[in-house]
Amino acid sequence: MWYAQALDPDSPALNTAEHLEIHGDLRPDLLAQALYRTAREAEALRVRVADTPDGPRQFRCPVPPPGGGFPLYTADLRDAPDPVAAARAWADDDLARPFDLTTGPLFRHALLRLGEHRWLWHQRVHHLALDGFG
Repeated sequence: MWYAQALDPDSPALNTAEHLEIHGDLRPDLLAQALYRTAREAEALRVRVADTPDGPRQFRCPVPPPGGGFPLYTADLRDAPDPVAAARAWADDDLARPFDLTTGPLFRHALLRLGEHRWLWHQRVHHLALDGFG
């Protein structure tokens, strides 16, 4: 997978994503903490891959905490004419963005507010860090 991405670094073909619609009260700060803890415990999410004289090598990638650069995008789409369509358009655009394997991290989250008690959680991960979709 690294070679495929190296041949076409602008390609998003190796991105994977999933969405989860959440109904009810949600505290974005607590979700951010949970996602941060998950990333800290899952070694595969804390990597970057760089080309070296000995070939591609995997390196640890620090994951900054929430409020300090953690990759969680938030948006309130309640005022959009169609919040669900706006969320899907945002997610499609996000999925089309390639990861920079050399800098990492190889994941990104988004929490999109669709209504008073309705949310969409979006997770994008490069196939190098997460398998199981093939």
